[in-house]
Amino acid sequence: MLRSRTATAYGRNVPTTVSVFSNTQVSPDQIAWLLNQFDALQGPSGQSWIIDVGPNVIDVVGVADGTDGLASMSREFVDAAAEWLGGPPTYRLALTIGDSPACRNLAWRIADEFAQSWPAVWSNHTDEPVAPLGTWWSR
Repeated sequence: MLRSRTATAYGRNVPTTVSVFSNTQVSPDQIAWLLNQFDALQGPSGQSWIIDVGPNVIDVVGVADGTDGLASMSREFVDAAAEWLGGPPTYRLALTIGDSPACRNLAWRIADEFAQSWPAVWSNHTDEPVAPLGTWWSR
């Protein structure tokens, strides 16, 4: 027997894409290991994952290998990342997040964990400057 339920009322959720850029090539196995720390579910392509935000939050964070999209990205973001990285980025982890504070917190936790292993910078693709992550930076 199928049960129906009413849609849960929560605010307008506008997905936002943010990027974590690195100048280090990261293997699919390394990313899978990283995302398993967050109980990610891997998609059929093997290059995307979904992570539930947590209890009482109806939202997910989508994560994908966005490296193929580097060539078509705005030069503004790529150049800003390159300035911090000391050269053009060669890897991009793309995160699609909702408006909820829990989504943003999870995205930052993923980015910080990424930066524990690889040099990385964060861009939310707005007027805000690219921000270095982790302890790789001396500036």
